[in-house]
Amino acid sequence: MSAQFGFKNHQDYLAVASKFKLGFLPTEQSHPKTWNLSELAVNDLNQALLALKDLDLNVLDVLLSRTQEMHAMSVQIRQVLASGGRVFVFGCGATGRLSLLIESLWNKLYPEKTGQVMSFMSGGDIALVQSVEGFEDFTHYGARQLTQLGFTEKDMLICSTEGGETPIVIGAALKATEISKYKTYFLYCNPTDALVNNLERSKKAIEHKDIVPVELFCGPMAVAGSTRMQASSILQTFIGLSLFFEDEESIINEIKSFKKFYSDFNINELRPFIEKESGLYISFQRLTYHTDPGVALNVFTDTTERAPTFSMKPFDHPDELSLPLSLSYIQVTSSVNAMDAWEKLLYRQPRALDWDDETKRVSSSYLQSFDFSSKAIEKRQGVSESSHHFFISENGSNIIWKLDEFEHEFVIPENRHEVFRQLFLKYLLNTHSTLVMGRINRYKNNLMTWVSPSNGKLIDRTARYIDYFLKEEDIELSYENIVEEIFKANIRKDCSIVIEVFHKLKAEA
Repeated sequence: MSAQFGFKNHQDYLAVASKFKLGFLPTEQSHPKTWNLSELAVNDLNQALLALKDLDLNVLDVLLSRTQEMHAMSVQIRQVLASGGRVFVFGCGATGRLSLLIESLWNKLYPEKTGQVMSFMSGGDIALVQSVEGFEDFTHYGARQLTQLGFTEKDMLICSTEGGETPIVIGAALKATEISKYKTYFLYCNPTDALVNNLERSKKAIEHKDIVPVELFCGPMAVAGSTRMQASSILQTFIGLSLFFEDEESIINEIKSFKKFYSDFNINELRPFIEKESGLYISFQRLTYHTDPGVALNVFTDTTERAPTFSMKPFDHPDELSLPLSLSYIQVTSSVNAMDAWEKLLYRQPRALDWDDETKRVSSSYLQSFDFSSKAIEKRQGVSESSHHFFISENGSNIIWKLDEFEHEFVIPENRHEVFRQLFLKYLLNTHSTLVMGRINRYKNNLMTWVSPSNGKLIDRTARYIDYFLKEEDIELSYENIVEEIFKANIRKDCSIVIEVFHKLKAEA
């Protein structure tokens, strides 16, 4: 394993492993309602769709129980904006991408107020399209990113961390308390007691006198540890409602109305798209997504997160194309060059870190070299032609999906607020991609067997899953021995480290 992730070898990791052993947290555990999800994805797609829909509806029930907290945060947001301050939103990975989405919605709805909401994520905007793994393990990086953006005493910070323990997010939260005269909000999706009683870094944030902790516990994820799903959905909606709605009654009515809409929605409308895309990947055919700017961030988020979650090849760099190309790529429709695509995607100019002591992966030049315009598609077609195209476009308030011969218009009431329109699309994309990945065997049961062990938390998750499969075979090995084998493994994007190491240890037992 590369030292760039912070660990030279397994001893280096084991010396600090206690910080990353998170199996006790519900967000890391298996949900009983989706225990056989991989089998359902292949053999009973209708039941798989209904199971995921049920967990997404539960998110709305939890939100209804937290409307007082939403309103309280909304009150402080109004105070900050009225006094000329800004609202900063920060997260890591999935919560970082939802932070970018929140700012883009603000800029889209209130272009004259651009700059009042500032989003940032671990590693900078480049992490939207290519995961910057390892960054999240360092608290001082969070503080550094916050201050680089010019955070002042007039500004407030909203931090979201699905697990409630991410070091970089905690670092930003604590730094904000030193600067701002307003309370810092710290949102998370695990029980407060579990965090405070087991993780000193979480306790330090949650019990800080200038931090308002908000627990948004919605149970284990549909795929264990995949907080890109229900956890990021509840966080995105909580922040969005607090930002765009001033009174609690309106918040309650909006949630109830959307819950009825989604309850009545026929989730089986996704079935032909799931079957088609998974069939393309099984036969090693590639796919190009073409997405309108107003829905592009959701599509980028969902496809980017396939890399760390399911070990799908990340988006290819346009200047470094080599076979085999990534199975999917994205074009922002109507964009004419790289910077135009970035600006249409984010509803602002992209921001990078440009730290002299970091690698090019977080630099402005590296970010700007990624191209999601028609020019990049032409380059890819020149290397290896793809004849399959997935169009995700807007028609008024409605969203149209067209994948080769399949087309469907998802009808959304015109009075539905953009927060819920984006949540609906997120539900569709999360459900679609999760079941596509299940049909190509990128997880087993509901365990993330193709996880890429690229940071401390993911190394621990990899070790726990290997241990689970070994115990099924009545094989007992120490955590330390399993971790050592993970570091010895040849980490490739075309294999499951969990399954590979499991078979090696089973053969040696």
